[in-house]
Amino acid sequence: QIGQKNLNNKISMENIRDLKYFKNLKKLVIREAGINDIDGIEELQNLEHLDLTGNNIENIERISLLRNLEHLYMYDNKISDIWAFTPQKNPYLKHLWLDGNNIPSLAPFVPSINEFAGQLTHIGISRNPIVSENWDQVFNENVRTLQIGGLEIDNKILEQLFSQKHGFPSLGYINLGGNKKVYDLSPLLKLESLKQVSIEGYLEGSALDLLMRDDGIKELEENGVDVLRVNW
Repeated sequence: QIGQKNLNNKISMENIRDLKYFKNLKKLVIREAGINDIDGIEELQNLEHLDLTGNNIENIERISLLRNLEHLYMYDNKISDIWAFTPQKNPYLKHLWLDGNNIPSLAPFVPSINEFAGQLTHIGISRNPIVSENWDQVFNENVRTLQIGGLEIDNKILEQLFSQKHGFPSLGYINLGGNKKVYDLSPLLKLESLKQVSIEGYLEGSALDLLMRDDGIKELEENGVDVLRVNW
């Protein structure tokens, strides 16, 4: 009757298949264990929370067979394709953290292209080699958290993203760290539910650009938004 297991640095590729015997497992954490073969993980059909951060996983096909999954943490792996996830196979998966992988395109996160993108409420795609396209269509109106740091976002992209008709009415947290060309923060002032935003501390721009950003920070703070400066 095991409901939760944390195996950080305590498991190897050779014995991950033995996890299939933990049929009642609801939460599993295996970080930085050098795993690239997750054969057998699909046997854990009661899993709701899975954290495989810092491994060498490239393929999420078997993870997509976990119907009851709600939270998936896959930071710093080698994933480039998430099309295996569908609303039919993964109806409860709303928290998807893929920062630091090899995802090349925003297309899987565009609801008009990928139905699965329409159910995600917490998304992390920072530090992926994403080509800047579809920013005016990406993410759905129910998103609450966005981690989009280190994606070469500039003022134009920020405006495209937050000029969408639905207006992101539930978006409360944004991480823009590592985007050193963002100094016009006015698009963020449109976000009614915004509580906290992280921005890059180092700006690639002129003194006037810096002044514009500082004015934007001041206005956000006057609106009750917690503005954090981070250095990537």
